[in-house]
Amino acid sequence: MIPYLGLLTSGVDGPLAAADVAVGRRPAPRFPKPRRAASIRFAYPPFDMEVTSATAHRELIRPPVAEVEVGTQPGARVRLPPHGLARTGYVIAIGETLEETRAAIPDAGRYFTFEGVPLEPAP
Repeated sequence: MIPYLGLLTSGVDGPLAAADVAVGRRPAPRFPKPRRAASIRFAYPPFDMEVTSATAHRELIRPPVAEVEVGTQPGARVRLPPHGLARTGYVIAIGETLEETRAAIPDAGRYFTFEGVPLEPAP
C-alpha cells in the first residue's frame, strides 16, 4: 500500500518510475501542488474466523477519510496476530497534515462488519 499512498499524496507513480529505470529510461516524475499527507489504518476481525461476510460501511466516509475497502472475501480463513495477519479491510485518510489524517481514523474497525465461523485455536 505504500506506493499507492505515495501516488495519492504526491501524484508520483513509484512502480511506473521503477519500470522506467528497469528498461533504461530516466523517470520523469511530476509533483502536483500542493502535496498532501495520508494515513492508512487496517481493520481486523473480532476473532480468528472463516469469513462468511465482509461489509464496508462507506456511508460513514467523511473527509478527510477518502477510501474504505474490504480486504477479504467469504471463505477466507483469517487469524489474528501472532498466528496470522488478518488485515481484513483498510481505511485511508488524505489531508493537509499527517496529524489530521491520523486523527481521522482512530478506529478503522468501525467502518466494517465481519462475520464468520470461529476457527479452532492455532497450534
